[in-house]
Amino acid sequence: MTRPLSFVVSVVFLGLAPCGECASEPGKCTVNRPEQIVRLAAIAKVPPIYPRQAGIERPSIVVAEVEFNEDGRASRITAVESPSNALWEAVERAVALWRFGYGTNNGGCSVKTKITYYFLPQADAKGHVIDPLEENAGLRFRSAAQRTGAHAEKEIYHNEKEKGDTRQ
Repeated sequence: MTRPLSFVVSVVFLGLAPCGECASEPGKCTVNRPEQIVRLAAIAKVPPIYPRQAGIERPSIVVAEVEFNEDGRASRITAVESPSNALWEAVERAVALWRFGYGTNNGGCSVKTKITYYFLPQADAKGHVIDPLEENAGLRFRSAAQRTGAHAEKEIYHNEKEKGDTRQ
């Protein structure tokens, strides 16, 4: 029987098979994982919807710190970076709907990570939301920022530095 890729990523990379650290105190252990790995392991990822009332005039980055419980659901979502409440609420609503499956109990451990989205305003007020793992996401964000005069290089550097940070 073959298993879907999300199962393999979940068990091998995320460490969602029971971990030795958590065996003694189930539910009290938190395992930090990079965003890229968590995104690959998700069986349901809901992208945020660009809010019409966002009120932003330049490309923006929203970063959330998320803790997924042993049932594969978001148990805590905290804003790390957001230029507006409307963008933050859009990300919070979307990430709350993410799910992980297949043996996600992690031996009682929860998984903590950062989730990032790029928001690009458009003239029609609809805007566009980009997943940073999409092909050319950084390039698209930088191009939009240059057109609006924003300082995207600093924001992109900061975001890329944070993605790989697994320290608690």
